[in-house]
Amino acid sequence: TGLKLINLALSPLMSFECTIEKQLEKTVQTLNKLIKSIHHKSEFVLGITWLLVDKFIENKETRIKLSNILSDNMRLLEEFGQSRFEAGEKKGMKKIK
Repeated sequence: TGLKLINLALSPLMSFECTIEKQLEKTVQTLNKLIKSIHHKSEFVLGITWLLVDKFIENKETRIKLSNILSDNMRLLEEFGQSRFEAGEKKGMKKIK
């Protein structure tokens, strides 16, 4: 659900098992696997996680790697949404004719 995804995105702030950087890496990898099968609230969750990565990951290479993973997923979701919109638009135009 959307709430569980949001909790996952915020989990690095709530975990004390390891550093926030390590927890963010785990979270990004988990989201990367999950996002392909769900679309509900995905862009919002990816955005939250991207902000956390940008704020808390100090190692530049790691920050760039994780940001790229998140950005790629956001782009894919945007393309998926656009294709759904265009398909709906075509369907609507057929009904009008």
